[in-house]
Amino acid sequence: MKERLLNNLRRYRALLMVTLAAGLVMNMSACSLIEERAEIEIGETPLLGAEESPDSDTILSHRERWCVVSEEERHQAMENFDQESLAFRFEQLLIASCEPELYPGKLAIAVKSLLQSSTEEPSVRRVVAMIAEFSQSQQIHLNELTKLQKKLDETIEAISDIEEGISQRKEEVKP
Repeated sequence: MKERLLNNLRRYRALLMVTLAAGLVMNMSACSLIEERAEIEIGETPLLGAEESPDSDTILSHRERWCVVSEEERHQAMENFDQESLAFRFEQLLIASCEPELYPGKLAIAVKSLLQSSTEEPSVRRVVAMIAEFSQSQQIHLNELTKLQKKLDETIEAISDIEEGISQRKEEVKP
């Protein structure tokens, strides 16, 4: 029984490590640094307010510019763009996608709001759909990680109980 629990524990740890590695890879790919580090002005007009019909390349370049600024500057920008308009929600989505673990609530709100909006820009719809799928995938991985952590905790507790029982039996058997 103890050997089975230890094997389960090893399997859960391996699954946990694979899940963590997958999350790390997803995060790294979500915000890859670019060689051209064009600075972005914090008070800058949102992309959808400055560009009439941005293509996917323009949108992704704009997002990459947000990803290379400091976390503090992105946080300040998130607060500056905290309004209900489509342009501001889209800007928040681009900023939050750089480090989704820092802004899960704002990312979810922006995704939901933008998916419900009736934007006619195909490139905007495609980028929103892509980030929405990434966000959903990240949530699935986080849920799995939580389940694995719970199982790991239960297994550790069960092993501790078994060890405690063995110790008590040894004490009772002592001559």
